[in-house]
Amino acid sequence: MQMQTSLTISERKKAAVYGSDSIYLAELVNALEEGSLPQSDNDIMLSSNAKLALDVKIGDSVTVKTPSGNTDFTVCGFGSDDAAYYRDQTYMVAAYMTRDAYISIMEPNNIPINPVCYIRFQDVSKASGIIAEIRQQYHLPEEDISENTAIMGLAGQSSNESMHNIYGIAAVLFILVLLAGVLMISGSMNSNVAQRTKFFGMMRCIGASRQQIIRYVRLEALNWCKTAVPVGLIIGTAIEWGICALLRFWIGDEFAAMPVFALSPVGLISGAMVGIVTVLLAAQSPAKHASKVSPMAAVSGSRYGTFCTACNKTENQKG
Repeated sequence: MQMQTSLTISERKKAAVYGSDSIYLAELVNALEEGSLPQSDNDIMLSSNAKLALDVKIGDSVTVKTPSGNTDFTVCGFGSDDAAYYRDQTYMVAAYMTRDAYISIMEPNNIPINPVCYIRFQDVSKASGIIAEIRQQYHLPEEDISENTAIMGLAGQSSNESMHNIYGIAAVLFILVLLAGVLMISGSMNSNVAQRTKFFGMMRCIGASRQQIIRYVRLEALNWCKTAVPVGLIIGTAIEWGICALLRFWIGDEFAAMPVFALSPVGLISGAMVGIVTVLLAAQSPAKHASKVSPMAAVSGSRYGTFCTACNKTENQKG
């Protein structure tokens, strides 16, 4: 649970004051950077920029000033649940205290107390259904419950309309990229099959059926994946690391906490699967063309063969 408002702290600096449970600070957001979390009503944890803005250290005393009076606290630690926002600021700091201390300051000043409860799900895929159950069980208006759009969006479970639009765009882009890959690989394989018409004709001469030739071409295409998929994953990962590094070190701000050299097992497996599926789809047309090569293509010595769709037979062009 957490409650928040803005007040004035020592040296007339503005402070975003929070009343938080230690569970929220320690487990949900891992806010503590130095020292300890507030344990008693006299303890206060400040964001790290307070070291510069207020020139304080752990054990020092700070005063929260309100119209109804001032309250003294002892700095027990430094940290924040939004470190990127407060980093390098000198005009505002974040101050975290216990819920009881927060209420004892807000009530005399007639400041509304609106607690916010945070729930972390072990399985994000079930969160959307449980959110509906919570809303129904406690008769809560829809606007009283919000989701972490970033986490839910990455899990594909977000109910946010903007995220739904992004899902649609991602699906269209995925299909376009897949089609582009299929067409390019299929064109390359068709050229390869056309150059080996005599070879496939010889296979027909020694008794290979059309289905066996189709299977042969597919396996040959999959054999390419042994090299192409690892190389593609390595190049793709290198490009991703480069983009992440650019966002973190060149742009900064909201991307300051972005990891650079990180690997996603799900992403790597998905990339490998997409590569294999693309090759299998691309191999369909070349495999069918290879299976329709006539044994006469080998006997006549013709290097090329063209398939006549009107008579469903292979005719050979001597060249």
